[in-house]
Amino acid sequence: MGKIDPKDQRSRCQLVSRLSRAYSHLGDSKNSAKCHKEGVNLARRLGDKTSLFELSVVSFLTQTTVKSVAEANDRIARVDELKRLSAGINDDDARSRALAVDVYVSTELGNRARADRAVDGWKNLGRCASVSTSYGSLGLRGP
Repeated sequence: MGKIDPKDQRSRCQLVSRLSRAYSHLGDSKNSAKCHKEGVNLARRLGDKTSLFELSVVSFLTQTTVKSVAEANDRIARVDELKRLSAGINDDDARSRALAVDVYVSTELGNRARADRAVDGWKNLGRCASVSTSYGSLGLRGP
């Protein structure tokens, strides 16, 4: 990161966001968390909603076992934040990914009604083919 101009905080923010995701994929939770924290702080300071959205997705890339109602509520709150972030970015892909995470987490937590609402939102984005495929891959009967 020494090659990035210290004044170019937007590029640094995007790079740290991608590093967090890459470390997460590699299973290096320590470095992922370090980059995640730095990226979130930079994104918030810069008002970079896209990087903040990307960083918010990272926590859903690894399998997590929910052990309590409080943890379930925390995951739902993080999904809601992800959806709020995606709504602030004029990008259907971000909204689609946020809704996909909502379908996954809602299904994981056994909340069929919430999953159905997320699928309806997904359909409104014009991604019906993706919805049917993804819905089936989650073990649910299609809409």
